[in-house]
Amino acid sequence: SFEEVITVPGKTMPFEQVQVYSEINGRLKKIHFSEGNTVKKGQLLVTMDTDILQAERNKLTVDLDLAQKDKARKQTLLESEAGTQEAFAQSESRVNSIKAQIQSLDVQISKGRITAPFEGVVGLRSISEGAFITTNDLLTVLAQTNQLKVDFSIAQSYALKIEVGQKVTF
Repeated sequence: SFEEVITVPGKTMPFEQVQVYSEINGRLKKIHFSEGNTVKKGQLLVTMDTDILQAERNKLTVDLDLAQKDKARKQTLLESEAGTQEAFAQSESRVNSIKAQIQSLDVQISKGRITAPFEGVVGLRSISEGAFITTNDLLTVLAQTNQLKVDFSIAQSYALKIEVGQKVTF
């Protein structure tokens, strides 16, 4: 039997790796991880201060209650032929607009809780509690290291001798 051995340099890499950023700007309220520790998928990494967003949501909830009462009054007037279809449609549109604004704020508030997308090891943190961060500020890096990838290149002259499923020793 004949065996040909090719020796090439390469490197190991995490199976999955992501740079973790915030999707909203704001003050960093709490860091929930320690550098170098393993975190589970869905584990809370960072909490952003969303108090202002929550206050806006509370104001819109009050506005929604008033808009719904106004819509009910205008519907009653319309049914008794004392109101117009246009006035009712405007009040209905106002209710729907406020609901959409609340839904948008709910999404922004949820973005204030940054969780791990998969199980892995957390790298160095680039931020501190109390700092104002933007969506451009790297928070940390998360790497899945229970499996690894090997990255290497071979000369083109060996390309035809390589097949899918072929064993590689590294």
